[in-house]
Amino acid sequence: MSLTVLLALALPDLAFAEDGCDDSSHPVEAEGAYYLEGVGCVVGDISLYCEEAVNGDCKSWDQVVARYEDSPPEVKDIYLLDCAQGSDYAHRWNQSSSAWEAYQYFDEDGFSAGRYNVTFGDPYCCKGVETYTRYYGDPYATCIEPTDTGDSNTADTPKTGPCGCATDTGAAAAALFAASSLLTLRRRRQP
Repeated sequence: MSLTVLLALALPDLAFAEDGCDDSSHPVEAEGAYYLEGVGCVVGDISLYCEEAVNGDCKSWDQVVARYEDSPPEVKDIYLLDCAQGSDYAHRWNQSSSAWEAYQYFDEDGFSAGRYNVTFGDPYCCKGVETYTRYYGDPYATCIEPTDTGDSNTADTPKTGPCGCATDTGAAAAALFAASSLLTLRRRRQP
């Protein structure tokens, strides 16, 4: 075999290995993809995800909600989230499998606006950097999880359990133990 043929066969592998990624990583070839420290691989345009993953047809929030129409509330609570006031996004669809976890974000009109993926297997190769996370859309956009609105307690008052006592039983138990120990010690010292 000639040296030219050997080089031609080896160059693609050499070029890929030289860019800092292992052969088992999944290259991110989307236009405009870049690596952002602390976030992972960023592709600024969500429509590229829609084209790559679902043939250009990302679901709307209404379509996602319809998938869970007959599901019990506890299942809906796992997969569907309305972002709290002050968020950049309006809704989040939680998805996962044994190999990955993803959040699909939607704007106030119900259109897909962002997606965050984490892989538990082989990493992504993003401009020569291996990363386990990939983000489509604005990497700084937020979806703030709402606090439990069914609880009338405020941040200044402890939440109470079914008995009406504070749920931080560890601190209460330690205080009770210290008080009873002090009382026992004082009783022993009395004549």
